[in-house]
Amino acid sequence: MKRKAATASRWLLGVLLSCAGAAHAEAEATRDPAAEALFARAEAIKVSDNTGFRQLLVDLSARRAGMNDAQRWHLAYLQGWQDVYRGEYEASAAVLRKVLDGAPDPTLRFRARATLINPLAATHQYEPAYRELDRLLKDLPSIDDPAVRFQGIGEATQLLVAAGQADLATHYARLGVALEPQGISACQASYLLIMAMSSAHTLPPDDPGYEQGIDACVASDNLFWADAIRLIHAQTLIRLEQIRPALTILQRFQAEVASSGYGALTHDWAATWADALYRSGDLDGAYRRARQSVPEQLPAVPTPLLARAYQVLYEVAKRRGDMAEALDWHERYVDADKHYLDTVSASSLAYQRVKQEVDGKLRQLQKAEDSNRILQLQQALDRKAVQASRLSIILLLTVLASVVFWLVRLKRSQKRFMRLARHDGLTGIFNRQHFVEQAERMLAAAQREGSHLCLLLLDLDHFKLINDAHGHAFGDLVLKRAVAVCHDHLRNSDIFGRLGGEEFGILLPGVSLTTVRQRAEAIRSTIAATSDDEDTRGVVISASLGVASTEHAGYDLRQLLADADNALYRAKRSGRNRVELDMLAFGQQVAT
Repeated sequence: MKRKAATASRWLLGVLLSCAGAAHAEAEATRDPAAEALFARAEAIKVSDNTGFRQLLVDLSARRAGMNDAQRWHLAYLQGWQDVYRGEYEASAAVLRKVLDGAPDPTLRFRARATLINPLAATHQYEPAYRELDRLLKDLPSIDDPAVRFQGIGEATQLLVAAGQADLATHYARLGVALEPQGISACQASYLLIMAMSSAHTLPPDDPGYEQGIDACVASDNLFWADAIRLIHAQTLIRLEQIRPALTILQRFQAEVASSGYGALTHDWAATWADALYRSGDLDGAYRRARQSVPEQLPAVPTPLLARAYQVLYEVAKRRGDMAEALDWHERYVDADKHYLDTVSASSLAYQRVKQEVDGKLRQLQKAEDSNRILQLQQALDRKAVQASRLSIILLLTVLASVVFWLVRLKRSQKRFMRLARHDGLTGIFNRQHFVEQAERMLAAAQREGSHLCLLLLDLDHFKLINDAHGHAFGDLVLKRAVAVCHDHLRNSDIFGRLGGEEFGILLPGVSLTTVRQRAEAIRSTIAATSDDEDTRGVVISASLGVASTEHAGYDLRQLLADADNALYRAKRSGRNRVELDMLAFGQQVAT
């Protein structure tokens, strides 16, 4: 019976091998040579001439009946890629998973996995995206085609930037450049390295890499990537307050970007231009460009540029005196900013979870190997009872100590990450997202108890001038000194956070508008007194404060922020270094 089974198995294997050989021969026989030329053309132009690429997909689909299996899978992959390009993420993910599960070519499966990461990340499926990235990087050494290796490295670079891992992203971008790609790949390699280094703030605006990358893209007739590099360059110039050269770039290539037909680049370009125009004092131009950059509805994945565009619209409306419109834009700005911070936080948390999961599996494998070695040693030393028992105890204690050591390290890493996710990196106080969460929780509790709270918005006066005159290091010192003196006037129950730049928020429970003046004035005068400190070099440092209370604004945080911001605006307009209270509920305004 066993011999018959073995014979049957060998026969079945032989049939399968024969069928495989026949299928391969049939596939080669039905290979469409004309389609191969279309495939090569499609791969070359899918980004630089997407309209032509779409037409090639139509032509290839019409020839599908005459293709072999490899060509059909290739066509399916290109259709999935186009769905990603068009933003049809659910459809693209379904197609790419079919290619990933069914295509016989490991190189095509690698490309499908690299492309699949895009729709997963775009639809907030961060943990599956990072798991696919982990598999992608494990398969990378087995890929011989430099162009395909570069595609995998490119996806790793972009996803790691989204996770806030700019240094690791720069490492992979440099690996992509080291492949010495030609043509469009050289252009993309330059873009990825510039994007990663810009995220890490390690690329100065005068670096020759900008022009070299743009030249590589123009030489390969790929203006999309050239304009993407120019956008990063303009954003770097704006971040360093070099507004005029940034405006020159944005204005010169506006028509080229508009003709690209790529919506994300067009909106980001307009938002960046609006930011530069606002900083230059051109309010009308800033308003016009900002309106061009914002969609009718908040997108699923808002960007910091979209939040900045809403902020510009809010600031311009406020300076024009249209407070109703300003409040509307302010609400959209808060929603977009919070949504973006939530997205970044979710992406970072997913990265850390997957990283810990992978590290945990490696530790389990290492622990299993250690256990196997221990068992072998125990079996070999059973004949030496005393020596074996002593050695076993030592080995077991070593394993236990290793487990405890890794658990302690894991717990510390989790605590450190949670703190980084909730606190401002420079001042150590709550960041905007965590301040908003804690404030909303405290407001809900106060509403249930019927108690009142006051909100202070504090903004350092002329902080940009201090930064320009004395440098960013001195500006950071001023921010930390202001936070330190504020702490001297706060209770354990007060909530203190940095809302952005030089603006801070303080939520004071159990305090009404009639008693809050004294505390706000104390904070203001203490900050002003830091001008006499030795390490502040005698630079005049002051702050303006706007105060609002739930007695007037109610328990809605957005209304409370808007009222406090109005009071802060009056303090700025009235000469700065002042405290302004929102006293509309009492029919008067009181200024200190």
